[in-house]
Amino acid sequence: MTTSRREQLYALLPGFYRLRDAAQGEPLRALLAVMEEQLRAVEQDITTLHDNWFIETCEEWVVPYIGELLGVRSSLHPVNPGTYSQRAYVANTLAYRRRKGTAAVMEQLAQDVTGWPARAVEYFQRLAITQHLSHPRPGNVALASVRDSAPLELLGGPFDPVPHTVEVRRAESGRGRYNLPSVGLLLWRLEAYPVEEAPATPVAGVPGGFRFSQLGHDLPLFNPATAEADISHLASEENVAGPLRRRALDAELVARQQGLAPRSGYFDVDQPVFQVLRDGVPVPLSELAISNLAQWRVPPAGRVAVDPVLGRIAFPAEPGQRVTVSYHYGFSADVGGGMYDRSQEVRDGGTPVRVQGGGTKLQDALAAWVAAGRQPTVLEIADNEAYTVADVSVPGVAATAGVPSLEIRAADGKRPLLRLSAPWALTLAEASWLRLSGLLVSGQGLEVEATGDAVLELRHCTLVPGFSLGGDGQPVTPEALSVSSAGGAGRLELRLVRCISGRLSLPRSADATTVVVRDSILDGAGGAAHVLSAGTADLERTTVFGSTDVVVLEASDTLFTGAVTVQRLQLGCVRFSYVPPGSIVPRSYRCQPELASRGVPEAEQPAVWARLRPSFVSTRYGQPGYAQLEQGCPDALRRGASNESEMGVFQYLLQPQREANLRAALEEYQPVGLEAGIFYVT
Repeated sequence: MTTSRREQLYALLPGFYRLRDAAQGEPLRALLAVMEEQLRAVEQDITTLHDNWFIETCEEWVVPYIGELLGVRSSLHPVNPGTYSQRAYVANTLAYRRRKGTAAVMEQLAQDVTGWPARAVEYFQRLAITQHLSHPRPGNVALASVRDSAPLELLGGPFDPVPHTVEVRRAESGRGRYNLPSVGLLLWRLEAYPVEEAPATPVAGVPGGFRFSQLGHDLPLFNPATAEADISHLASEENVAGPLRRRALDAELVARQQGLAPRSGYFDVDQPVFQVLRDGVPVPLSELAISNLAQWRVPPAGRVAVDPVLGRIAFPAEPGQRVTVSYHYGFSADVGGGMYDRSQEVRDGGTPVRVQGGGTKLQDALAAWVAAGRQPTVLEIADNEAYTVADVSVPGVAATAGVPSLEIRAADGKRPLLRLSAPWALTLAEASWLRLSGLLVSGQGLEVEATGDAVLELRHCTLVPGFSLGGDGQPVTPEALSVSSAGGAGRLELRLVRCISGRLSLPRSADATTVVVRDSILDGAGGAAHVLSAGTADLERTTVFGSTDVVVLEASDTLFTGAVTVQRLQLGCVRFSYVPPGSIVPRSYRCQPELASRGVPEAEQPAVWARLRPSFVSTRYGQPGYAQLEQGCPDALRRGASNESEMGVFQYLLQPQREANLRAALEEYQPVGLEAGIFYVT
């Protein structure tokens, strides 16, 4: 008779008791198994209690209590553990206090409190002033050399080494920098998201020309931020998630090719900033060349030219050669199809059927699913290849609650491309539930027919606005429909969670269709048609680029950039949202600009509307600052959501709270007599 490792109590019994127990049907073993569960619970609790003594291992709720023991100020806004944490702020408190008043501490403080890469710049040391003979600074010359292009390329940026004349505006206002008491904290809000071994896109008409982007548009490559080794170190370009520069990469690459020690580590063996692979083999550094490929030029044989600013590649490619790339792109948050952590979702849904290899492999898996009787199944794509798909007819869901009839998803950390050559027809039967997760869909849209009450759910997906992008990033078909339905015998519920999508057009009947959107972007790609046309719409924390026409509307913390028209005004509510003037909506609560217009004479209201219009870094999908509110956007929008964060898709990032926390924390560590200004680089 054997016992498992988990039966600790039963294994402690003398052998003759276990033999007697086995002869009687093992009732003692069953009793001790129940006691074993409680023993494991006590052991786990003891382990957790031990971990909670240390800031590195404690649970998130314990962090403020450890901070209280150190006298860390507790007036900061509550944090969201899913977005950022105060753990680093508490852990580094003693190091802050030992170096209080230095630029390095202010920089580390900014990074720990906000969760964004930061750089501190003492602008008073960058002033072109007459120097005292007892304190000469040979490197701080008053004139910039036009013969040295390296510092000129950094002019006006966060790493600008050129001295400036003094200005009188205050740094705290966010406008003045080069003043006598000014210290600047520069923050990078965008993240660098990885793409690993994805197919490069050949450029039509340019033999040997490729683009890094799977969608075939120019895309700036980003540097993956690397942690600083010591708190006294000031951040360099390698420590922040910013766009790559040609000159910086070229200087390191040339040094490595000449056998010299490089000053930077962009091309370290463990983690190069990008890789070009031919038939799965990385191009060696000896063959790489950093070039400006604004005008396509194919280099001679044995050389591979890369333009990191435009995301272009050029080399004499051999016929049939497969070119893949690994790189990073910039974006604000985990929204849309991307190679970020989706482990919680991937754990759900049972054992998946693995799909990989690209091409028709997904079609083959769907055909096998049909042949097997269309039982509830998860098809998981395990690579970043491009796939084609066939039309799908989804039956009713099995009796098991919470299990989709069919789920097609990307594996955690993957972003496969579904390249559609024709509209993807999805037929959903009574009680059916189709879930798509982690996919990038281009070329065409989804055509849905519900023959009964059914659900189509999209999570962490991108349905490219305008179907696809041109080389310049412009949408190819602005009026295209990402999801459409001509109706059916049943009721269709469309759910979008953390998605980017183009136009949605469903039957305008409150009883026939429901659209539920959470933490997403709906983009009309600049066309004149409605970006959302449906029966009942329920939107939360969503940015809508374009007009909306629905029968019933519920909306919260949402930015509508186009006119909103609702048919049934006695139903629904719009709260903590931006609704353009002239819209027809149900009752509203604390919406802009209507809230700011109250009590203002009618003749002066247009001026209020113009002042409160939202402004974005970019409204074009595919750009790093897509859907990100500009720093100069009115506070009524940047802090107008229900949780006093910004309205729209990036509400959960709590960016205003992070900035407020940083300003509060700086009061303790800011040098006396100096003013700190916060400036956003991205």
